[in-house]
Amino acid sequence: MMSSTVLNKVSGSLLKILFPDLDICVYCGSEYRVQNGACPNCAATLSRLKYGRGSALGFKHYAVFRYDDIVSTLIKQYKYDNRRYISEYIAEEMNRAMENGAVKGDILVHIPLHERKKRKRGFCQAERIASPLAEHSGLPHVSALKRVRDTKTQTRLTEKQRIQNVKDAFTVVDEVGIAGKDIILVDDVLTTGATAAECARILKKNGAGSVVIFIFAKT
Repeated sequence: MMSSTVLNKVSGSLLKILFPDLDICVYCGSEYRVQNGACPNCAATLSRLKYGRGSALGFKHYAVFRYDDIVSTLIKQYKYDNRRYISEYIAEEMNRAMENGAVKGDILVHIPLHERKKRKRGFCQAERIASPLAEHSGLPHVSALKRVRDTKTQTRLTEKQRIQNVKDAFTVVDEVGIAGKDIILVDDVLTTGATAAECARILKKNGAGSVVIFIFAKT
């Protein structure tokens, strides 16, 4: 028999799919006093998972939350359980951080997946976040990067191996769109920052003004 927690998540997911405007907690499926996508219990958990500013391999970054507890579960469901609607919630949370002055820039650029991996997953998680974030923030979303090498997964690599693994894995496909612009580089999760730093390096090399890495969660 399923536990009540599992049943809540399943029913919450079905309700969100069938009635996308219904106020339910994106984390547990509760309909009780939901504000900004979270019920009081999950909101309390989120308050202790707040992250903030940091740096990754020479580039500044800002993360809304730490990649832990309900946040890590949510991202796994988004990426691997086909709960694509979660991208809208993530974008809203990131936009709230922007409205509070946490991150500033001229344009949004997402970190792309390789086409093979994108076809396998069915979507690029960073792209699906950047699009609604552009609508909320009013900033243009420029698909300025392309992943030209299908790198192996970073999960079990050391920091040094991760840096080498993504070296020259990206190229800029819109130099005009990024020329002189202060770029907000968007992704869902930051671990060591090797991938994001490589993207930032390529953007700067091709004429970007500055680059800040903006993510939903930091491990």
